[in-house]
Amino acid sequence: MNLYLSQTYVNADRGLLLLDIGVFTIEAAVIFLLSRQMRRSQWREFYFLYGVILLLDAMWGWGVYFAHGAPTMWWAGINTVTFPILWLVIRRGRKWTFAWALLCAVVVVRTFLDYWLNWNWYFPK
Repeated sequence: MNLYLSQTYVNADRGLLLLDIGVFTIEAAVIFLLSRQMRRSQWREFYFLYGVILLLDAMWGWGVYFAHGAPTMWWAGINTVTFPILWLVIRRGRKWTFAWALLCAVVVVRTFLDYWLNWNWYFPK
C-alpha cells in the first residue's frame, strides 16, 4: 500500500487522498463484519460480504485508474468479474459443502490471477 500511495499521491489533491483512505477504512470495516459471520449456517452472508468488498475495491480501483492512470485496471477488472460469479454460486448453491468448496475455488483463482497479472506492480524490481 505504501508503494501505491507514494506513486499516486506525491503531487495530488489531498481530498483524493482522504477519499482513498476512507474507502480503505470502509473495506476494513466490512472485513471486520466478515469475521463476525463465521458460523457454517451463515456462509451466504460471509461470501456476500466478501463480494461487497470486491465491488468496493473494484469501484475504488476504476476511480483511481481513471483519475490517475494508476495500474489498477487489471485488479479492478478481476474484482468486477468475480462478484457476479460469487453471486451466482450463492444464489444457486443448495448444498453447503459444494457451494463452499466452489466459492473457495473462486477466491483462490481470483487471488492467483491478481498476483499473476499484477506481479511487477506489487513487487517492482
